[in-house]
Amino acid sequence: MVLAILLLTNYQSFAQTPDSLSFSANPFSDSTAARIFLGQPTDTVKLKIYNVLGTLIQNFEYHNWAAGTHEVYIGQPAVVGLYKVRLYANNDTIQRKIIKIDSSVTTSISKNVISITGNVWPNPAAQAIYLPQQAQYFSITDLGGKEILKGAATNNKSVSVANFPQGKYFIQLYDSAKKIIGTRLFIKE
Repeated sequence: MVLAILLLTNYQSFAQTPDSLSFSANPFSDSTAARIFLGQPTDTVKLKIYNVLGTLIQNFEYHNWAAGTHEVYIGQPAVVGLYKVRLYANNDTIQRKIIKIDSSVTTSISKNVISITGNVWPNPAAQAIYLPQQAQYFSITDLGGKEILKGAATNNKSVSVANFPQGKYFIQLYDSAKKIIGTRLFIKE
């Protein structure tokens, strides 16, 4: 299994801010970009990708990165599933999870619902997720299809997931007429 990664460029510089790691799409079907923010320059940045069994899939090392934001494109893994991405920089370790989903599943879902723009965010989430503006109602299920929570969207479009067990969940989004406008997958940390 090979993950293709292409380093882009540093495009902003900040001093004395904590390092961070996020992704442009998660879950993703084709590729995603890891956004790495460094609060200070560093001699060595390591990005390691593991499968769910803990096997190291890829190990990347970069040198002499300036403070600021860098993007690394992560190509399509050969296998659908959950991956752990670890960033090592400035004596910090940051770990995030990414999910590779089958593009045929997302295609069949999009043919049967009205298309909406936007994702639930943040993803992964620890306390709350925020819904796209078009969503008026929602229903959250576990991967087995058991409904965990449903309701009307609040004015600020937030849904508390603080008491959910860690795992993966589907959220169906509905318009004001209670017609499905989208289905998203999110991770509870």
